[in-house]
Amino acid sequence: MLEILTDQARRAFVLAEEYASSLNHPYIGTEHVLVGLLDEGGTAACALESLGAGESTIRSGIEEIIGRGEPRTTSAAPWTKRTERVVRLAKAAAADEGREFVGTPHLLLGLLSDDDDAGVAVRVLGSLGVTKDAVQAALAA
Repeated sequence: MLEILTDQARRAFVLAEEYASSLNHPYIGTEHVLVGLLDEGGTAACALESLGAGESTIRSGIEEIIGRGEPRTTSAAPWTKRTERVVRLAKAAAADEGREFVGTPHLLLGLLSDDDDAGVAVRVLGSLGVTKDAVQAALAA
């Protein structure tokens, strides 16, 4: 799926994997992608920060919910099913705009388009009052 991502979106996934590794998590979940988007510092990060969802607040919320894992020895962490679904939703958001590639704004919209509100990223963003509509408005500004 990486081939459909822009360079910035790919970078966000590299940063997501680094964050997952720093927490000793053996997977890349939506929470890691969310931090990857913030760490990448592009359009999605600016939209989140304009809504009061800064990196330290997001990281604190994530770590409060899931904590740290046990030390692991494997280096490659697979995407969760939810993360795969979010990328598919992001691809649909990009297609709706007539774009061939998925950028960081599309990934953020994909996170917030997931109907399963059990995901850590959606729970953290929801606790901060960040909604899909608010993000769309911030991206359009």
